[in-house]
Amino acid sequence: MSPYKLVLDYRAVEFLQRLGRNDQRHLHNRLVELSHYPHNLAHRPVRGESGREYFINAQGKFSIKYWIDEAVKEVRILDVQFFRFAP
Repeated sequence: MSPYKLVLDYRAVEFLQRLGRNDQRHLHNRLVELSHYPHNLAHRPVRGESGREYFINAQGKFSIKYWIDEAVKEVRILDVQFFRFAP
């Protein structure tokens, strides 16, 4: 199976640029993994106002919000944030 194309929102690109080298590498690896297995790595689906299903992948330091465009085989990265687990 060929990987999905990654499409990053500008805010996600800015977040990535502000990170240190090690965090950039870690996030890059997560995004590449997400491009190969977008359905398997979806931890929590969320419905948007339009009815579109978004996914959250939260592990390690980062939380990634994305949706999968099956028609063109793209994973659209909407937001990346530091993941803080709240008990």
